Amino acid sequence: MSLRTRSRLLGLLFPFLALAVVSCGGGGGGSAPQPAGPATRLHYANPVSSGFRLEADPTTNDTSHLVLNLMGPAGTPAQGVAVFLTCDGTRASWGAPGGTDPHAKAGTALTLGVVPLFTSRQPQGTDDLQVGLFQTGAPPATLGSTPILSVALDLKTGCLSGSRISLVPTDQKTSQYLDGQGVKRPLVLAVGTLTAQ
Repeated sequence: MSLRTRSRLLGLLFPFLALAVVSCGGGGGGSAPQPAGPATRLHYANPVSSGFRLEADPTTNDTSHLVLNLMGPAGTPAQGVAVFLTCDGTRASWGAPGGTDPHAKAGTALTLGVVPLFTSRQPQGTDDLQVGLFQTGAPPATLGSTPILSVALDLKTGCLSGSRISLVPTDQKTSQYLDGQGVKRPLVLAVGTLTAQ
């Protein structure tokens, strides 16, 4: 192909090449995405489950202090639970849901005796939370529409709006519940989606 022919072909193709570059984003056009601002609230979407699950207290959802209620499968007899949770500690921290315990609050699903077995702790240096609640001196409770217990999360300063916050059952820890016969059984906990907004 002669130099003249090659120059003529390039002259014909140039407008099409320029158009392709612009249409693929090589030229000007849309503005750059705006950086996310600081988040001011936590939003929790409940899991789709009828088993053991964490549900948002609706009065605290979309605030900086989110209370989550542990709910159980309706009609299930139980005498207690032990749950293990882990949250992304760079974006949220475990807070106080009310009551005398610093990390958890007993709900009304279980019939607590005069001396219920109730404990919570956050192992030092971790983002984990462990809560145990067992009734004493009472027949098995039937789980239904009232919380077994509540925990809380507080939004951390500096978290960006739109950030997804990991909230999951603790790895290598098995949550359990005590059934109506006093037998320990695995508690498969459904957790929803937590985001900062």
